[in-house]
Amino acid sequence: MDIDSPIFQQAISTVKAAIEADTAGEHTRALELYTRAIRYFMHEIKYAKSGEIRSQLTRRVGTYMDRAEALKRALDGATKPASPHPADPP
Repeated sequence: MDIDSPIFQQAISTVKAAIEADTAGEHTRALELYTRAIRYFMHEIKYAKSGEIRSQLTRRVGTYMDRAEALKRALDGATKPASPHPADPP
């Protein structure tokens, strides 16, 4: 996927930071970063001209949303979240 917009680049760097925080066990920070990255990706989905790119971004966002929701449930319940499954590389 080749999108050169600054917002897409910010989404990629933010989701990479979220994955790093998640892997390091910094779940509160990871949740914040996943949430921010999802907002950036949603912006790109809204303005994507290609249906294929829109579809790829939507699938990717779904993966990040699933992980963010798992983290939120775990943090709300004060339980240790399950290990993150390897997400598609950003």
